[in-house]
Amino acid sequence: MFEQFTKAARACVVAAQAEARELDDHHIQTDHLLLGILQDRGPLLPSLGFDRAMTREITDRIRKRHHGPAFDEADSAALRLIGIDVDEVMRSVAENLPGRSPKIRDGHIPFDKETKRVLEGALHEALRLGHKYIGTEHLLLALLKTEHAEDLPIGYDRVRAVVTQAG
Repeated sequence: MFEQFTKAARACVVAAQAEARELDDHHIQTDHLLLGILQDRGPLLPSLGFDRAMTREITDRIRKRHHGPAFDEADSAALRLIGIDVDEVMRSVAENLPGRSPKIRDGHIPFDKETKRVLEGALHEALRLGHKYIGTEHLLLALLKTEHAEDLPIGYDRVRAVVTQAG
């Protein structure tokens, strides 16, 4: 199936793998795929009204969902006043949790089941639109059929209309 992916769609998948690695996850999840799509610099996101600030806000929200935050900024500032570095404490806890494996640095990271369904859904979206390729637009359409629709300020119908207009 990946031979049908455009260069940009492949780059999104590679970026998703990098996000999984950075977030210390052992599977590529739909969050990672969405983060990969948000890194795309092609015409799709701007045509949907995404600017850098919106993209950054969504990216930060998704990454926070993976990292925690255990404390908000006010809590962190109060703890800093008494000499506690929250970031250092969180790193130490993460490194010393039992059963925790070291960060994945190299090698293949598999897709989880939901992400596999999204990739298959992207193929179906491409076929429905009569396209012989799978692009970032098809990945986005398939993602919008998951719980990630709530992460984005746009809906499936809007994206499909823009993709259909673009031809």
